[in-house]
Amino acid sequence: MEQVFAYILSLGAAVMMPVIFTVLGVCIGIRLGDALKSGLKVGVGFVGLSIVTALLTSALGPALNSVVDIYDLKLGVFDMGWPA
Repeated sequence: MEQVFAYILSLGAAVMMPVIFTVLGVCIGIRLGDALKSGLKVGVGFVGLSIVTALLTSALGPALNSVVDIYDLKLGVFDMGWPA
């Protein structure tokens, strides 16, 4: 039983959040089809956010490293701001 739960939890937010949103939607009275559509949109949003975050990190990483080298900064955290 523990292995089943561990496997389900290892699937990540892009898989688990649509399932959670679908179940919650059905519990509050939304039709199954509408709840499933909403859940899938949440999953697509998570995947899109992950892609954008990865692209920003890879694109801004070298520039940030150059700024750190030029100004001799000791930065331990890369802050992308609140939207990410």
